[in-house]
Amino acid sequence: MLAFPDRFIRDSQGRLTTIDLRPVNFDSAREKRLRWGFSMNAKLGAGPLPGTPGAPPGPQRPSTYFQLTASHTIVFSDQIVIRPGLPAVDLLSGGAIGIASGRVRHQLDSTAAVTSGGVGLRAGISWRGRSSLLSRINGADDTLSFSSLFTFNLRAFADAGRVIPEAKWARGFRLALEVVNVTDAHQRVKDSFGSTPLQYQPAYRDPIGRTIEIELRKVF
Repeated sequence: MLAFPDRFIRDSQGRLTTIDLRPVNFDSAREKRLRWGFSMNAKLGAGPLPGTPGAPPGPQRPSTYFQLTASHTIVFSDQIVIRPGLPAVDLLSGGAIGIASGRVRHQLDSTAAVTSGGVGLRAGISWRGRSSLLSRINGADDTLSFSSLFTFNLRAFADAGRVIPEAKWARGFRLALEVVNVTDAHQRVKDSFGSTPLQYQPAYRDPIGRTIEIELRKVF
């Protein structure tokens, strides 16, 4: 309302009667960040070739591969100017354009996977650093502190045709199990008194928490 006063119309009694909610573009957005990381792919091995000593009958066993990726993002500055003439909103120092939080300065992401011909296991982790938010709750200005957040995800999958190749129904059938947020981690939000405002309670911000999903897929 302070940024776009002409979009809020009141009557002679001061009662709000009309709000213009058409979307607008910010005047500018400037960000400086560095993202670095690495990735690795390695072949762990495969079964012996058919016909060689000790080799089982039938085709060669599929190769096993290991994949690892990791990245680190550092944000040096992130500012938004809503409209000309207004001061810049510093997203790294408590400024925000929503109620989620300001911008985190550090973020880590990594995945690791082992796969072998339709059977595999994948793990992923994500870590977000601390952030803050300048807010006004019940007419009082305060700074909310958002804790760092570490999440761990796990996914396992297997093609049934690989496990029981003699079964016709198993061809093109895949079973997958995925656990999102294995540790049921929740971000903690505190005001200057150490309390959590109602709208930032875990039940409102992340009511689901840990999620377990089973996927059945069949290709005909």
